[in-house]
Amino acid sequence: MIVVDANLFIRSMTEQSPDDDPWLFETATALFREAREGKLSFTTSEAIIAEVVWVLSGRYRVPRGTIAHQLRSLLNMPACRMPTRSLCIHALSAWATHRPLSFVDALVSSMAETEGHDLATLDRELARYTSADVWIASSDR
Repeated sequence: MIVVDANLFIRSMTEQSPDDDPWLFETATALFREAREGKLSFTTSEAIIAEVVWVLSGRYRVPRGTIAHQLRSLLNMPACRMPTRSLCIHALSAWATHRPLSFVDALVSSMAETEGHDLATLDRELARYTSADVWIASSDR
């Protein structure tokens, strides 16, 4: 089992610029090619997926739909053994289609929804978006 860091996802999902070392792209694509061929299995974390989303959407200006599609493709491989894979895939879909949401907000909303929990948030946009029940503190005021 291999734990994959953000830079391998990013390098495999971006076009190589003339200033880049070709080895970086080749190594990243080789890892995911071997995973597709069943030669290795991998895992990662929600934090890594959040970093990939942040870097690709910010620095590289990759559209949300493209990022979500490419990451879902990688995470849906049988070789991916990420314990929270379905949660991340759900969050990627939500993030891609609901522009005001950050990926982390989509992730926490997906967590509350899929696990049947209430969501405590002060973010009005997130509260409007989520299908989870939103927890509101009782007040003595």
